[in-house]
Amino acid sequence: MHEFLSSNRTNVFETLRNASLMRQSFWDPDKKISLEYRGLELGGESGEAQNKLKKLAREAMGLRGSRSSRAEVAEELADVIIVADLIAGMLNIDLWSEVVKKFNKTSQENDLPVRITSGEV
Repeated sequence: MHEFLSSNRTNVFETLRNASLMRQSFWDPDKKISLEYRGLELGGESGEAQNKLKKLAREAMGLRGSRSSRAEVAEELADVIIVADLIAGMLNIDLWSEVVKKFNKTSQENDLPVRITSGEV
């Protein structure tokens, strides 16, 4: 079995959550942003990431059309993670703990010998 310790990533997720909460206090001081809005935002950011990936695939196939870059894909994927964590925060979900649980569950269900270990999960 291969195990990866998650403690450093947990700190990254905690930092993201804290920074997001601080930024939201400036962005939305009246707390008007709803869960529904965040869900739509997540769909939009996911769609933007998919569109950038499509453009990379188009270029790889030698087809005509607009192009994208790995940097643009990375930026959109970062947006997806940020918004997913904002939603998790609204629902009081520890996203990193859930990622660890889901990763390990999928490994177990598919008889794969890779797990993420953490003292928090």
